[in-house]
Formats: sequence, C-alpha cells, structure tokens
Amino acid sequence: MASETARPKYCWTAVLGLLGFIPVFGAVLLALADWLCGAQLYVRVFGTSPPTVDPFTLLQFYAPCCCLFTLCLIGMLWTTLMGIVAIIQIRRAKGQRRGMGLAIFDAVVFPAIALLALVGFLLACA
Repeated sequence: MASETARPKYCWTAVLGLLGFIPVFGAVLLALADWLCGAQLYVRVFGTSPPTVDPFTLLQFYAPCCCLFTLCLIGMLWTTLMGIVAIIQIRRAKGQRRGMGLAIFDAVVFPAIALLALVGFLLACA
C-alpha cells in the first residue's frame, strides 16, 4: 500500500486579507459617484448649493465621509497585515501551505498604491 502524498492546504489568512478591499472599493465607488455628479449630488441631498449651507449641515454631510475614510484605512491595514502574516505562515509551513501569490499581493498592493500616490503628489507639487 503506497502512502499518498498530502496535498498542500491553502492559506486562508491570505483570503481573509481580501476582506480589506470591501470598504476601499465602497469608498472608491462613492468618490467616483461624487466626482461624476459634482455639486449636483450635494444639491439633491440638501436642496442648496454648498457655499450657503450652515456648519451643522456640513457636519452631517462630511461625518460619514470621515467614517468611510477611517474604514478604508483600517481595510488597507487589515489587508497588508494579513498578507504579511500569510507570507510568514506559508514560509514556516515548509511546503504544507500554498497561496504565496495572493499573500504577496495582499502585502504589497496598498503600500504600492500609497507610494505611487506620494510620488504623483510630489511631482505635481514640483
């Protein structure tokens, strides 16, 4: 009776890292909708143009935006940290776990985007 070689298990930490994309894509879709509609979205919500609105109304409009921005940062950190943890788990498993490509993607995607945004910002300011 020949012993069967065990197939490597998938590292689910890398898959859990993808959950960080949910708030980020939500924020991107909202920002895209705001960009496409411009001030029209603001007028539809409040019935006035932005300069004539009182501070409390502005707080009502921008508080959810700040909360969504915070969720995006948490999602980006979650994805990056889960990718790093998955890389460590896969390397320590010595061939018993797979999914290194997804783990590297999780660990690198948001820092790379942040670096590109920083370089673009510095080039635009120069």
